[in-house]
Amino acid sequence: MRAEFVAVREQIAQVNDRQASLEEKVDEGYASLEAKINAVHASLDAKIEESHASLEAKIAEGDAETRVFMRTLHEDLVQRIAVIGDKRL
Repeated sequence: MRAEFVAVREQIAQVNDRQASLEEKVDEGYASLEAKINAVHASLDAKIEESHASLEAKIAEGDAETRVFMRTLHEDLVQRIAVIGDKRL
């Protein structure tokens, strides 16, 4: 009977060792996954910042073009109003 208890205790010890080994592997897997997620997150942050900067530059360029165009239209309008005013006199 005592030998049976010893055998059961040995089996329990083996199960506990295997459980500890599996827990270590899971922890390593989580750490690896976390590192990969952090790397992807950093990469996405960099791409978002790059896209944001590019978009801001394009908007600024478009705003500058719009200001030039609006100034040209305003000058043309002022000139047309002057011409109309000259015709009335």
